[in-house]
Amino acid sequence: MKSYFSMFVICLLVITPVSAKMVVLFDENTSSEAGGGDFPALFTNHDAGSTVEVTSDTAYMGKVSVVVTTSQSYNNAMPGWNYSIDEYPYLTWAWKKDGGEAIMIQLAHDNAWAYRYVDVKDSPGWGSIIVRDELSTDWQLNTRNLVDDFGGGWNLTGMAFTPFDGTAAYYDLIVLHSDPNEVVAVEPAGKLAATWGQLKQQ
Repeated sequence: MKSYFSMFVICLLVITPVSAKMVVLFDENTSSEAGGGDFPALFTNHDAGSTVEVTSDTAYMGKVSVVVTTSQSYNNAMPGWNYSIDEYPYLTWAWKKDGGEAIMIQLAHDNAWAYRYVDVKDSPGWGSIIVRDELSTDWQLNTRNLVDDFGGGWNLTGMAFTPFDGTAAYYDLIVLHSDPNEVVAVEPAGKLAATWGQLKQQ
């Protein structure tokens, strides 16, 4: 009886509509995401031979993640990106680092670089917010209120992945959302819906 009940609850989670607003920037690299099924192609600039690829070698959840080699890849004006942070104030992402001393994600504010999150230290002094004092060598899930951190009234138009050093950085489950406790609607099949609280317990 217990197993049947569990299956029923899972089915309800998958088909329950999401009431809060959400934009999936990257999850499983599907056509419904902000990358249109080819997320790496959004990154048109690459420093020091940096590359961006979708990999099935490791993932925070699901089947794939993005692997980025040093030193950084970026685009401050990604096609179709003009997401109001007043409408989607929360950014959630997972990351981990293979070697080196730091990992960073940068956010373009209306086509200009302005806002950054980093592990360990604000290097090279760009005014980054330090997410964690220790390097995330295992998957770590982060959720930040962009309005609290940087103020409102701006649009997210691009992104940079910055491993800096070491072998590579990995990024997964990058989502803009309006409610920190909303349910994640998932596609494709095989990846269950969950709340942000449940994700953070992984």
